[in-house]
Amino acid sequence: MRFLSCEPLLEELGELDLRGISWVIVGGGSGPDADARRCHLRWIDNVTRQCKEAHVRVFVEQLGAKPIDRNGSLLRLKDRKGGDMDEWTADLRIREFPNATLVSAADDGPAESGHAHPSVAIATEETRE
Repeated sequence: MRFLSCEPLLEELGELDLRGISWVIVGGGSGPDADARRCHLRWIDNVTRQCKEAHVRVFVEQLGAKPIDRNGSLLRLKDRKGGDMDEWTADLRIREFPNATLVSAADDGPAESGHAHPSVAIATEETRE
């Protein structure tokens, strides 16, 4: 599986080449308050829009310690890393995962739901071919 990790998002990324990409993780930086870099929500919007258009799953990890709203103002969130989805607008609450099947490394059979074992591995549809 090929994926992009766009975190910490430090600038507007422009147009992304998502050909062959199954998953994108995006989010702002969560460093100490004094060192944290700003992350504009419109930058996250741009990534999520492109993923939706390209039918690529996207996971918004967090807004970061210094998220900038769409009007250019610093958002004051209770969660210092901006990771509490309850504080986000509904359009940013995106946590999609790539298509995957849990497979037990011991017998290569499907693992039972809810019974994770240390030998469980993730096999994507692409890797099972």
